[in-house]
Formats: sequence, C-alpha cells, structure tokens
Amino acid sequence: MKQLRHISRIRGFTLVELLVVIGILGILAAGLLAAIDPLEQLKKGRDQSKRGIAIELNNAVIRYYAVFGTMPWGNAALAAEALSTFTAPVNLLTGAGELKPTFMGALPGNFGGALTVMGGISGGGFAVCFDPESKSISRDPSSIFSSLAAYPPTEGINPGTTDSGWFWCAR
Repeated sequence: MKQLRHISRIRGFTLVELLVVIGILGILAAGLLAAIDPLEQLKKGRDQSKRGIAIELNNAVIRYYAVFGTMPWGNAALAAEALSTFTAPVNLLTGAGELKPTFMGALPGNFGGALTVMGGISGGGFAVCFDPESKSISRDPSSIFSSLAAYPPTEGINPGTTDSGWFWCAR
C-alpha cells in the first residue's frame, strides 16, 4: 500500500524545470542560427550561380575561338562591359552551338548586369568576372581575383577584403 501512495505523488515537471529547458533550447537555437547565417548562405548561393555562368560563358568563347580562329566580337578589342550588353556575341555563340538558346533568358535576376565581360582580339585575353557578395568567396585565399583597373586583368590572391575593386574572374 505504501508503494501505491508513493506513485500517486509523482505528478510531472514543475513550471521552473519547463522554463529552464525552454530557455536552454532557445539559446541553442539562437547559436545554431548564428552559425548557419542564412543571409550569408543566400549570398554564397548567388555567387556560386555567377561563378557557374562565368565559367560556362568563358568555356564557350574558348571553344568558339578554337573552332573559328577569331573571337565572337571580331577584330575589335572588347572593353569591360556587362554581360547584359554582350548580346551580339552571345547570339553568335548560340548560333554556333556553344551556348544554349536560352542562355540569356535563364539568367536569374540581374546576373547579366552583375557579370563583367572583358576581352581582346586574341584568344588569350578574355575573362568573365564578378564582384562576390559572400564573405566566404571574397575571403577565400585559394580563389583567384583580378582587378579590372588594368586589362588584361592581373592575377593575384584576394587580400581578404570585400573591396569592390577585386573580382573573381574565370579565364
């Protein structure tokens, strides 16, 4: 009989215990959210998309030059310009089968304006560059960055800042 009376007295958790557990879970959730940094993840995703588009366009121009012996913009040196104004060479690359017909239309958002295309008359002086938004890509010491101040862009290791004078370039 004594054992039954002892069992009936166990009622559950007290309010203080529940508040302590909820507080600990809240602190852990806040720490996890700070470690993940969702805004940085979005920026990193956009940078990865820009990097993929830059590499795709760079490879298409190199293949075009290898087949036809000339750059898609002809004999004129190409000054640094946004990809969105690079429509005639992109149409030429699309017609030659180096890019998909939906290349420009498939660019998300304003990626066409975020990528800078530079080139010369010869095949060795071409680059597609972008200014990275994310800290992880802009501070990655293994990424090659170039300054658009001088053409052809000079290769260098990123100094570890997000200065707008430094760009990641696919060449």
